[in-house]
Amino acid sequence: MDSDVMIQAEGLHKKFCRNLRGGMFYGLRDVFSGLAGLPDECGTLRKNEFWAVQGVNFQVRMGEAFGIVGINGSGKSTLLRIIAGLIPASG
Repeated sequence: MDSDVMIQAEGLHKKFCRNLRGGMFYGLRDVFSGLAGLPDECGTLRKNEFWAVQGVNFQVRMGEAFGIVGINGSGKSTLLRIIAGLIPASG
């Protein structure tokens, strides 16, 4: 019956850094850590980071509709960007 699933999200997470310099530093550090085979820090928050989306799970089947409702800053646009493939999920 899973053939009628159109969109499926399991454990979506996305974190951002509050400042550009810190985000660039963490990004470079993550790339070099990955190349060196060191464990990543995707599941933890570092200084000046915050979760925009954390642990989102849902399925949308053929013929179904769904809505995303929340207050300002709750991650609605970030979730839609992840679903559309515009930005990658963290980890």
